[in-house]
Amino acid sequence: MAEKQFYQKKWVIIVTVVIIVIGLLVLRIEHVDEQAKQDQQDTEQTEKEQQETEQELKEEEDKQKHQDQNKHDTDDKARGAIKKQLQNDLETLPDSTSVRVQGRFDHEPYTMEVIFRGVAGSTKHATVTNMKTAILQTVCVVSDSDYDFATVRINVMYPSGDSNEQKQDQFAIKSEFSEATINKLADHCSDIDMDHLKQQADRWWQHPVLSDD
Repeated sequence: MAEKQFYQKKWVIIVTVVIIVIGLLVLRIEHVDEQAKQDQQDTEQTEKEQQETEQELKEEEDKQKHQDQNKHDTDDKARGAIKKQLQNDLETLPDSTSVRVQGRFDHEPYTMEVIFRGVAGSTKHATVTNMKTAILQTVCVVSDSDYDFATVRINVMYPSGDSNEQKQDQFAIKSEFSEATINKLADHCSDIDMDHLKQQADRWWQHPVLSDD
């Protein structure tokens, strides 16, 4: 019986197979390690990009908040300037005192409410005429301004109460004028009959004590 060649011996074959398997396992482990390193690098890169994106978004958000705040502050100043200008103009009117101006001045057309104290006349009729004159003057001031108003409410306060009681300011006249009415009255500020002013207003309420005789 012929002797087997060296490479045909069983133990050689087994060793060879073991070496091949070990080699394959080493290659597999190296591949797994390399893949794990690559996955780690990809994860770190993704997290870095995400952090950079979040930082950019935060900076953009902060910038937008800053711009919005500046715009809000500017709008507040603009609204305050409009209100102050109208307040100053109305305080010069001769037939009203203690003028207060309030309203919405966010965007045109604005809405405004003017409240003032009426000036007494020598008679009840003269007092009412003074109030109506002040209302018309207010309408004309609004019309002459550089602003558009959708609605202007003009309310007059006047002391009221029994002779034995301390008189307190109460509403004497409440009126409301739309933009169309303001524009119509603006052309007749000097020739409107005060006795017919309430017919020109969009809304008019007059305290019964001051009702026309």
